[in-house]
Amino acid sequence: MEKKILLLLQIISSNGNIRKLIHAGSSFKEIPEITDMAISLGYIIYEDEKISLSKLGYEFLIKNKFKLRSFNEYPWIEKDKKSQIPKISINDIFLPSKDGMSF
Repeated sequence: MEKKILLLLQIISSNGNIRKLIHAGSSFKEIPEITDMAISLGYIIYEDEKISLSKLGYEFLIKNKFKLRSFNEYPWIEKDKKSQIPKISINDIFLPSKDGMSF
């Protein structure tokens, strides 16, 4: 839940789209619950139908921003297994085939 609150704080600070939360695995029903929890913790201020970060929320975001990087990185990037070359020993010499070379 902490990562979802961090993502919500990042979205609010950058005036972003809540689709990031949906993509991170939250449902539309869960977003108001996350928002209410962030308001009750004092991270978000809701005034005049506007949502903004409080000083506490900004400090929490800056302090824990490193946790967001691993949150989005791995589902997007996968190893391309067909392009991997098997490891060879240090004493082996690699000679590519002429068919595989193009200049």
